[in-house]
Amino acid sequence: MNRYRTKIIFSFALIFSTGSYSQTKAPSNDVCAVADHFQDFIGKRVAFRASVKSDGIERTILVNVNGDWCSHAIVPVENPKDPHSKEAASKLAQAIFTGRPGTLDKRVTGVFGGVISQGKPEDYMMAPGLRVAVLTLDSVDDLHIESISVGK
Repeated sequence: MNRYRTKIIFSFALIFSTGSYSQTKAPSNDVCAVADHFQDFIGKRVAFRASVKSDGIERTILVNVNGDWCSHAIVPVENPKDPHSKEAASKLAQAIFTGRPGTLDKRVTGVFGGVISQGKPEDYMMAPGLRVAVLTLDSVDDLHIESISVGK
């Protein structure tokens, strides 16, 4: 019996360590539920459909797809030591830098997955005392880029 349990545990560990994160998964959370109560999700893996807002220089945040503002946004970051995270961050960067840098000329949406943590506001050029929800990316799937007319 103990041997059987060990095989099951090993099988689950193997599945999660072999790159299953890169498969498209149905979002399991709402971006506002995570952003507004991110401290309840610290250390947990979440996935949600979100819209990307970026100046194309130094600030990128994930917000609700339907345009409703949450009390917080979520800052996506890369873990440079994790190949899944590097791949996910690269997909996001390619979308942000399609056309003009940033999201002024486009709407970028997708399903973002990763682990939630709390960041230091000064690391993200935000006012001291703010609580910053951070998503360490491990997957970016179902990306859509829609052009938006910008006045010239």
